[in-house]
Amino acid sequence: MNNNFLTMTLLLLLFSGCTGDSVENAEKKNTRKVSTTDINNKNLDGKTRIEDSEEPELTVEERVEQIRTWYGEIQKIGMQNCKTKSKTRYERGLSEESDHSPYKQIVKTCNLNEDFELIRGNFLGYEWGQEVSIYKRKGKIFFIFVTGGAETWSYEYRYYFDSDENLIRHLVKEADYGNEISGPNKEIKIDPKKKNVNVCAKEYFNEIDFVLGTK
Repeated sequence: MNNNFLTMTLLLLLFSGCTGDSVENAEKKNTRKVSTTDINNKNLDGKTRIEDSEEPELTVEERVEQIRTWYGEIQKIGMQNCKTKSKTRYERGLSEESDHSPYKQIVKTCNLNEDFELIRGNFLGYEWGQEVSIYKRKGKIFFIFVTGGAETWSYEYRYYFDSDENLIRHLVKEADYGNEISGPNKEIKIDPKKKNVNVCAKEYFNEIDFVLGTK
């Protein structure tokens, strides 16, 4: 029981960078320009992206609907034109006396077509696992979907971004005691200081960078 509680606590601290408490309604607009990391500001072929002309300003609901449409298009395309890279990370259990065990970390980078790219990471550690999917259109991140769990706890995180790659909505589903994830999403309040994708998704980028060797 103590191991389960400690593992859950560590994961919550690691992946809660974007948000604060839950609320019924997310913030409606955010137009601040942001800088981007190497994962963001280059296409998967290594070329610096060319910015599109300014997109029309959308409400949060309009943007989320647009993102869902793009997500549906990507599901129809499927995983294609992918490159896979892996790297082993060593992690020990919660006990100081436990041995370090090897865990294989895998990242796929996929140029789906001239518009869409997908970066998918599968990460493992001591009694936990996580899959991170980063969706990009014309070089910009618009959606991040994370699934994972530890022992009997499991979760789904959905991050929606505006055209400036600022977080506009964060949805969470969780289940405990080995139950399947079900029911409505819980909307999480967005921390104004952590809207930038490079801030709120930093831990995911770090895991990807570890495998790809980009840092």
